[in-house]
Amino acid sequence: MNAFISQRAFRAAVELARSAGIPDEAILTGVPTSDTLPGRKKRVSWDRYCDLVACMQTACGGPLALEQMVADSYHRVLPELRFLAGTVLTPMALTEVILRFSMPHFPLTCSVAPLADGRVLTSVRLHPGVRGAPPFFRGCIGSARGVTGHLSLPMAEVDGEISPTHANLATRLPPPRIFGAAIAGLSRTAKYIVRRLLGQPDSFLGLGHGDVGVTEVNIGSTRRLDQGDLDKIETYGLALSTCTTRDQFVDTLLNIVGHELGCARALLLRRSPKHAGYDVLGGAAADEAGVIRIHSLRAGGFEVGRLETSPPRDTHLLDAMVPWMGMGLANWVLPELSSTTVSTGSATLRERLHRASDAWHLNARQAHILESLIRGSSNKEIARELELVEKTIEYHVAQIFKRAEARSRAQLARHFFELVG
Repeated sequence: MNAFISQRAFRAAVELARSAGIPDEAILTGVPTSDTLPGRKKRVSWDRYCDLVACMQTACGGPLALEQMVADSYHRVLPELRFLAGTVLTPMALTEVILRFSMPHFPLTCSVAPLADGRVLTSVRLHPGVRGAPPFFRGCIGSARGVTGHLSLPMAEVDGEISPTHANLATRLPPPRIFGAAIAGLSRTAKYIVRRLLGQPDSFLGLGHGDVGVTEVNIGSTRRLDQGDLDKIETYGLALSTCTTRDQFVDTLLNIVGHELGCARALLLRRSPKHAGYDVLGGAAADEAGVIRIHSLRAGGFEVGRLETSPPRDTHLLDAMVPWMGMGLANWVLPELSSTTVSTGSATLRERLHRASDAWHLNARQAHILESLIRGSSNKEIARELELVEKTIEYHVAQIFKRAEARSRAQLARHFFELVG
């Protein structure tokens, strides 16, 4: 089947590679200059685009490197999306804005829906008969993780699965309280661009789901655990908890995933203490030509690593074991990461909070409350955490707003990230 993409999408991929320092000769061999420069030509063949992203993956060092490159730079090569991101109210709306902007550029269908746990579920599928493109869908993970870069916020966490023809991704985004300004505050120019690119703005500016579509795709298994399953989970969890070294833990986890749960291949990653990506701890990457399942490993409310596997024999057991794996991995990587490694760059959130507290002359109590506000906690949640009455929290929040010259939580978050980068 002949398929095409917009020239803008092709040039964005080229600009992305250039921003990462990849030379043109590594990705554009045999590509006409007219495909990479503005001009009258409106479309580029999908096959040519697939060849381009495959060359990008090879040039940058493989699938994980491509994902990280997209996560780091995606928002920089599409400034129009960064502009539009400032007009939305919620994480769900931000995802919908980007999907509605991207859909006309590619031969694919998309759908988006909120999940009960606060994540946003996105499904992307190529049109029937269109050439499969594993690097493209690896890039989809990167763009999902880097979607918050449009708002200068920490990277998102992603679970789900990808294949050469589709991606089903559950993205954990920052809470709605720290997202952008209301529609009433938009300039006339912003409203005009929103309407031209995305249609009726009221449908997605935090007020509804628009017309992207609501997906019915499920992430993970819905099978109930029986007593035999619970016994196995207890056995596996005990094996993980008794490991005495990190290497022993990695070997034990990969053995459980491979031999006990039936994954042909599994790759264990940890959040890197040096950058916003991942480091490989052990295992082998799943075959790009098949389905790859992505499991975010979390502990203490944030991501400590990731497990990538081929489809398991016992999906329900693997899904049930993911929390155990996250807690076990945390024992070995938390001393290196610390609970402040939720960064968008080299500086951690704690370092940013210290700089903001100094700039706004906050005392220790107010600095603690500022951290909770940036993480999206409500006054009631902060009061419960600090064992104070809610009126006291309201007083300190008012003082923080005054010193930060903010009139809302959204404006406070924006001033914070503008101040500390």
